Amino acid sequence: MAYAWRWLRSFVFVVQIYLAMLVIGIVFLPYALLKPHGARRACKAYCRWVIWTARWMIGLRCEVRGTPPTGRCWSRPSTSRSSIS
Repeated sequence: MAYAWRWLRSFVFVVQIYLAMLVIGIVFLPYALLKPHGARRACKAYCRWVIWTARWMIGLRCEVRGTPPTGRCWSRPSTSRSSIS
């Protein structure tokens, strides 16, 4: 029974994050079309919603450790054969 309850909570969580994506996208659409800052705000609002609901609905906790880099960050493209189409 515990497995079924966990599965149901996870399913409801997944459904609500996609619904939240739709709602937040519609609400922030005019603002995001006018300014790039609006798009960033929409992304932050969505991320905060997902983190909060993950903590509330399924008991997931997240933690960020360390200090963020202060200089430029570089990333190089993958060189594995699987990424070449």
